[in-house]
Amino acid sequence: MTKRQLPALIVCELQVAGRGRHNHSWISEHGKSLTFSLTVDVDKKVLTGLSLVVAIAVAKTLRACKFKVALKWPNDVLDNLGRKLAGILIETSQSKKQAVLGIGINLWPLSGASAVGQTGVLFSPNKTVERNLLLAKLVRGILDELATWHRQGWQALRGAWFDCSIHTPGSALQVSINPAEKRRMYFTDLGSHGELIARDDSGKLHTIATGEVSFDVTGG
Repeated sequence: MTKRQLPALIVCELQVAGRGRHNHSWISEHGKSLTFSLTVDVDKKVLTGLSLVVAIAVAKTLRACKFKVALKWPNDVLDNLGRKLAGILIETSQSKKQAVLGIGINLWPLSGASAVGQTGVLFSPNKTVERNLLLAKLVRGILDELATWHRQGWQALRGAWFDCSIHTPGSALQVSINPAEKRRMYFTDLGSHGELIARDDSGKLHTIATGEVSFDVTGG
């Protein structure tokens, strides 16, 4: 895809082999989800904060539509009960100059969603919604936040992330160092490109950019 063709949007009505971060499954059902990929130009040497930028855009757009949602680091969007309702997967080209932003949002309850931790929803079963209008608002919001990121960098958006975040200084986290080891840590801050900074029980600070990270959102 050439630069002058971007941004490019592909909307999927049904996915049979959806994939999230770390190769986790993602369910998308006909008429019950909003699933799309947006390919954009990215001219950044450090892409660590990109997924957080997209998450900010999704959360801000849904909040502007009067939905109660929150963000869990790095880019999970949670409903008002703390359940995951949207996932974001970023894949970049070899040159790091283009990125595909894959986004899946649960609009109504999905069969089999509990097996993959995807139980959050925006609407009750009987609620109707104009999905195309919501899609247009989401895409516009993403492009606007990306423009700010390109012009001003991550620091211009970190305040918006904290406004939407469930994490507060000192809140308890469960961090998976590797598949066989989980460590209790405590949220401290975000780094200069959106990395998680967490403190362990000994007081040592850890900077985590990516990896298999899960959180105890009920801890304090």
